[in-house]
Amino acid sequence: MSLKSVLQQNSTEKKSICDSVIGFNPISLEDRELYNSYLFASGERGCENSFSNAYMWAEQRIAIIKDSLVRLAQFGEYEFYSYPLGDGNKSEVIKSMEEDACARGIAFTIGGITPELKEELEREFPGRYKYIERRNSFDYVYEIDALATLSGKKYHSKRNHCSRFEKEHPDYHIEEITESNIHLCVEMVDSWYREKEMNNPTIDYRGEKRAIELAFNNYKELDLEGVLLLCDEKVVAFAMGNKMSYNTFDVNFEKAENGINGAYAVINREFASFIKNKHPEIKYLNREEDMGIEGLRKAKESYYPHHMVIKYRAMLSEDSDEI
Repeated sequence: MSLKSVLQQNSTEKKSICDSVIGFNPISLEDRELYNSYLFASGERGCENSFSNAYMWAEQRIAIIKDSLVRLAQFGEYEFYSYPLGDGNKSEVIKSMEEDACARGIAFTIGGITPELKEELEREFPGRYKYIERRNSFDYVYEIDALATLSGKKYHSKRNHCSRFEKEHPDYHIEEITESNIHLCVEMVDSWYREKEMNNPTIDYRGEKRAIELAFNNYKELDLEGVLLLCDEKVVAFAMGNKMSYNTFDVNFEKAENGINGAYAVINREFASFIKNKHPEIKYLNREEDMGIEGLRKAKESYYPHHMVIKYRAMLSEDSDEI
């Protein structure tokens, strides 16, 4: 049952969802509109808050508490809460979340705490929490105009990569991802992961593979948008994502065939141009985090982010050694 259905079922009952344990429900595709109404109103910028990421990654449950939406996410044995989204009394909601964690027997942890949220928490609960900076979870946010045009001296090498690709593949073309061609993405990704798993047997790709499978299977329902880069009718790269605020678009996935010079540079440029033309209100592309992967960090830094979304993990002071 979706959260929306639960709320409708209880609409005549004048009581909180939160008793001793919050009544979390598994996130459902039917919750997208309700979820986004809280997200867009909040202005939160971390990519983990987008509905698509909440739906695709890990096991996540949501609930409405005192006019705020909260998530409880489980990655393996580790569980943590999101900061409340909405106009409710945040201090009361957070107290309810603390009680919920105690009832569940888990350490109370809030993930995705930005500097602004950190200040807010400290105002409401001075000295109650310890904060651990999570560099591997910082989001890279870019001006969409910069990525769409690659103009200026600092993007000289990127333009060269694009030019080399265009010279070596003069027949390339771009298509919007639709229900009629998304199977080409699936075929490309299957091949991509087989090669990655063969060359990097120690890396666990299961979480990402599950997330991208959910994206493909629920592309329309998740309101995803994307483009394909094709050569000889074969997909060599694609990118997809969705809108996460009035001026920011979240890039959930970007993949390119290994060994094709310039494919990543071209799909990055073309996807930025596609979103810029389709959504002129969008100013920024959030290309998400680097997860501490050295090569990915270097690649994201090479595009000169406009800013980073800095994140902390907050935990009750007496539990902070468990972070």
